[in-house]
Amino acid sequence: MALGTGLASQFGFVAEGSWNTAGTPNVFLPLVSESMGLDIERMESKAILANRQFMTSEQWAPGKRMAGGDIQLELPSVDCGILLHHMMGGSAGSTTRTYTPANLTGKGLTVQIGVPDVTGTVRPKTYSGCKIASWEIGGAAGEIATWGLSFIAGNETTATGLATATYNTGAAIPFTFTGATILIAGTTTPVSKSTISGDNKLERRYFEGSSITSEPLQTGLTEITGSIDIEFGNNYTDYNRFVNATESALVLNFVSGAKSLAMTMNVRYDGDTPKVGGPGIVPQSLPFKALATAAGADSTALTIVHVV
Repeated sequence: MALGTGLASQFGFVAEGSWNTAGTPNVFLPLVSESMGLDIERMESKAILANRQFMTSEQWAPGKRMAGGDIQLELPSVDCGILLHHMMGGSAGSTTRTYTPANLTGKGLTVQIGVPDVTGTVRPKTYSGCKIASWEIGGAAGEIATWGLSFIAGNETTATGLATATYNTGAAIPFTFTGATILIAGTTTPVSKSTISGDNKLERRYFEGSSITSEPLQTGLTEITGSIDIEFGNNYTDYNRFVNATESALVLNFVSGAKSLAMTMNVRYDGDTPKVGGPGIVPQSLPFKALATAAGADSTALTIVHVV
């Protein structure tokens, strides 16, 4: 019998052969928290029944099924390749794997969460047709790096059996702040906190005859944004990149032993002015947005290299 608390929870996933064709999860990562669920719209009649003050049981019906939610992880040093591929769209390589922006159409994941009840039984909820709609990777001094994933799912079921969670060697070893390096325009810069977020601009599609979404498609430009917190101390050099509309290379690199995860971007800076808030060190925030270079491909906006 499992523990009757969240200590017995599990998170597993598998790449689908075709979108929304469920598979059995075979990769598992330690879970911090999750909010995966199902929302079913209610269609309510607007018609009037003479002298009735309440809607009747016949005047409503279930509508669109909208499955999905968020998964919060510590940034793993291994077993993140499938998720990175479905986050970015393209990948190549083996022990050194490079992830670049590419078309997400046709790609899907089956995601399963094991939810323990108080009797010690772990109840599965399984989501087919999962696409990574948005994501965020963050790091801060004194902390373990984090990875948040927001999924749009094709459907939810609680009837699929619970997959057996098995963790590969190193799956519980996350990247941390002590192995992080930030380079701004090629210069290593002391950073107290950093975040990078992506939005793949995916949209659900519904048609007559089905309450389940068709494959979500990208309907806008991918957005990669973030922010870096540093100390003010270089004669406005970093701030002037914002003032003068100067783009630069930005590299966020996490290292754990022989393993590493490097995110290389071409970015513009969107503010803001350093301000004195008291007697302490003056902080400086550098909000940024990733852009493809004028002559380059989408990969110049963001490329992720994972060495395993």
